[in-house]
Amino acid sequence: MIKKILISSLLVACGTVNASQMLCGYKDHFELSPSTNGNVYIYSFYSDADLFVEKIGPRSFNIEDGGQCRKGHATVVFTHTQWGSCSLDITEGPYMSHPRINAGCNGYMQYEGYYYEGSNSYTLYFSGPRVK
Repeated sequence: MIKKILISSLLVACGTVNASQMLCGYKDHFELSPSTNGNVYIYSFYSDADLFVEKIGPRSFNIEDGGQCRKGHATVVFTHTQWGSCSLDITEGPYMSHPRINAGCNGYMQYEGYYYEGSNSYTLYFSGPRVK
């Protein structure tokens, strides 16, 4: 009986370790929607040690696990020379289904949200001044 309990406990512990390892090493891709004005681009970006940001182009970037398998934070600033800018605070981690994004914008620029395209790919939406 004691052997069964020990073996069961060991199997549960191994399953938990394997599940954690499968969740580590995540990578998400972000790009601006085609409907976002062509003059909106990445101005700057940075992250903490638990998340790595890689600029792919003026309108796209990747974030990935920093190797620690912990939740991390990144900031990506988008700008438009006439509308203003938006700073996206992105939180992502191994046990999160999707990243959490909080935006702070100034001027006429507005963050409208994101759409999950599947396969860890996201489309970001921004808008400018409302024309009446």
